[in-house]
Amino acid sequence: GGSDFSSGVSLHYESDEVHPGVAQNSLVLLRSDENTIASQVTNGWNIVSVPVRATDNRKTTLYPHALSPAFSYSASSGYQVQDSLYFGRGFWIRMPGAQTVVVHGPLVDRDTVNVLGGWNLIGSIADDIPVSSVSATGTSVVSRYFGYSNGYYPSDVLAAGHGYWIKVAGDGKLVLPPAATG
Repeated sequence: GGSDFSSGVSLHYESDEVHPGVAQNSLVLLRSDENTIASQVTNGWNIVSVPVRATDNRKTTLYPHALSPAFSYSASSGYQVQDSLYFGRGFWIRMPGAQTVVVHGPLVDRDTVNVLGGWNLIGSIADDIPVSSVSATGTSVVSRYFGYSNGYYPSDVLAAGHGYWIKVAGDGKLVLPPAATG
């Protein structure tokens, strides 16, 4: 048979973290594998990515205010409209104004992205990482990483929730490692 198990937990909080009128003995500690990533988008076109394993990857759920479909890019097939957005890839999307976009789900803290020879539109992971930490397998990187914010800019950091152009010499993989800690 089973046995009864009991345990105590001390919950420390600041008074301003609890809604006024909530009794102290009614607080409940919840465990969740859900995480939240917030990223900034600008008015107009943006290159975005999904740095979580969202339960609903539809563009209409992740970017409900978007003015355009989401477009992916492949060196072999060009631009394609996408109904769903997945981690590892970058997507063009047009927004009606500058805003914060919030996505929920288990974090993608590392990724290996398949790339084709030529230009690729890749996504980022849940933490900002320096491009110097990204390694190429089976190919070599032949350009800088380029982000987009009302124009292209070279980037030394892959920021969570954003996408980037990168040119590689041939088919291979880009390994995005976990962010350094410490």
